[in-house]
Parts: sequence; C-alpha cells; structure tokens
Amino acid sequence: MYKTTDTSGNHLLNIIFAPLEFNDNINSYDSIHATINEKLIDEKFVLEKKQIPMNKPLDKNINDEWSKQYWPIVWKGNPMIQDMNELSKTINMSETYAHIDKLVQLSKENEQTCKYENPTIVIFVDPRTNETKSITYDQKTSHNPIKHPVVDAINEISSNELKRRQVEQIHDRNEKNYLCLNYHVYMTHEPCVMCAMALLHSRISRLVYIKPSLKTGGIGKTSGHHEMIHISCELNWKYEAFQYIDEEVFKQIKDIDENINV
Repeated sequence: MYKTTDTSGNHLLNIIFAPLEFNDNINSYDSIHATINEKLIDEKFVLEKKQIPMNKPLDKNINDEWSKQYWPIVWKGNPMIQDMNELSKTINMSETYAHIDKLVQLSKENEQTCKYENPTIVIFVDPRTNETKSITYDQKTSHNPIKHPVVDAINEISSNELKRRQVEQIHDRNEKNYLCLNYHVYMTHEPCVMCAMALLHSRISRLVYIKPSLKTGGIGKTSGHHEMIHISCELNWKYEAFQYIDEEVFKQIKDIDENINV
C-alpha cells in the first residue's frame, strides 16, 4: 500500500494484492472486481491487472524504472552482490583450494597413465568433516553409455552406507535420510543434465566445476539448453553451483569432446 498523486493533484491510495490462486481468464478478473466492489461501496476505484518481474532489479536504473511502473522500491545495492557477500562467509576457501588441487593432480596422473579415456573426475565431500566420500572417473563405454562419474559416485556412497548400516545394525528411521545431503561436489567438467538432476535428487548443497560443457551442460546460464537445473523453480530442491575461475588451473584440465555428456 502506498500513496501517489495523479496529474490533477488528486491523492491516490494504491493497494497491491494477489489471490492465492489466480487463473488468467476474464471470469477470475470479474470475480475479483466484484469482491472489491462489495467492500468499497460508494468508493471510486480502478482495478488494473499487471504482470510484474519475478526477480529483484539488478541495477539502480532498473530499480528506478520499476519504482515508477509498479511500486516504490528502495535501492540498497545489487542484491546479487549482497547475496554473494553473504555466501562468501560460508565458503571455506582453503578446503575449496585443496579439493581443486586434488582434481588437478588426479587429472595429470590420469593423463600420464591413460587409464581412463575421458578426463572427467568427480570428488564428493562431506563438508561437516571435510571427509572425501568418493572419487570417481568417467568410465562410459559404448556398451554402458550412462556410466557417468556422478552416478558412479552416488552408487559407491550408497553401497558404503548400506554396508555400514548392516555392520552396525542400524534401524533408526532418522538414519534413512538422503545419503548425500548437503555434500559438496567438485568436478573437472560441468555435469550434463542427467548428472545435474542426480545431484539434485541426492540433495547436495554445493557444486564446483572447472571447465564448462557448453553444448551438453545442465548448469551454466549459456550451457546446453539453458536448463540451469540447480536453481530450477519447477524442482523441489536447489543447490549452489560455481565455476572455478583460474587460468592456470583451467590449462591443466584436459578438454573433452563437446558432444560428450559428462
């Protein structure tokens, strides 16, 4: 609710409201108009239907424009920068550097030994203890094209957890949570849509990758078909995703065929 003045000097009271459910058809619109008319007997009002932006304005010019077009918005700086500043407080950079260094080391060793044809490597870490839960390589073959390292890592973690519960005879229902809940994942390359979804279903909290997969990736804004799986509003979980930007590190990670789904 806010006040404005029209060109004739009349003071107007603007009220913004929205129903819990709104179907974009004339019947819904007429129904809302009738409801307001019942409450504001003998009062003059104009009902306008507007589409409004879903996200916050990212610069002051847009903020000022939207303030005139929709309702007054107080500019407190770029919200993305504010969010990143808050997020940076939660990131342990020394641990992040250590895991990225591990990826580079493993990548060099694999390139020297030629053990695995595809250079993608994945590390799953439990951030509560900084314990590495799985290290997997890309072992896809023509006979098993869905043997992606992310999927293999999740399978390994699942198998290890099952063994632990069997040995310790755990029957506590509280233990039956998501096996990778809030884990951090480090990858040499951006995951494909299938693996990005597998990470989401496993309830990880953070992904860090080095090289983008511009044609097949499921994370980057310009990757693949721009799915950006990790922040999709249509899904019931979200996780942070970052590309690790360092020219020297970037050079040390081998490129992959752009058509390969990581």
